[in-house]
Amino acid sequence: MRNLIGIIIAVSFIFASAGSVRADDDNVVLIELEGEKKGTVIVSPGGSFAQSFKGHAISEGLTAVTGQPADPLTLAPQDELFLSSLGTESAIRSSMNYKGPLSVLLDNDAKSIYWVAGHGDPPSTITVDFYANDGSLVHSEIKNILPDYFKYTFSGFGTFRGFTIHSNTDSAGMQYYHFEYELASE
Repeated sequence: MRNLIGIIIAVSFIFASAGSVRADDDNVVLIELEGEKKGTVIVSPGGSFAQSFKGHAISEGLTAVTGQPADPLTLAPQDELFLSSLGTESAIRSSMNYKGPLSVLLDNDAKSIYWVAGHGDPPSTITVDFYANDGSLVHSEIKNILPDYFKYTFSGFGTFRGFTIHSNTDSAGMQYYHFEYELASE
């Protein structure tokens, strides 16, 4: 009986660490940010968060990253990130006036992702760099920040395992929530 309970707990942990797959689409994973917490690395079902990947250096007023991520793509603990309640969800932000970089390592390879960010004060921008599991750059994009809270979608450039949001020029900084990604075909 004790072995059966151990197996059930192990299987439950494996499924919980995979993130929530949306009921209407088996290929979409919701990263579950829950509760209020802080840390240099925040692990959630579906993906994990830190300010940068190993191989990155934080520069330019502590908002940008330079350097090439290491192989394999691995989060690097830096300053603290904060998870706080935002309505019915939890949002994540950096400790650096909401402007510091945010790196996300997905539990699976993805071909598209979206998240909600805000409260934006245009005209301002963020840069998003997408990386393969070996740390190579897949795609880089500068995105205009839109007013209030807005859904940002990225797709059409290949398979990626993680990304870094950096070089935030918004006067008040940003917080991010509701990360959902589409699994890449195997």
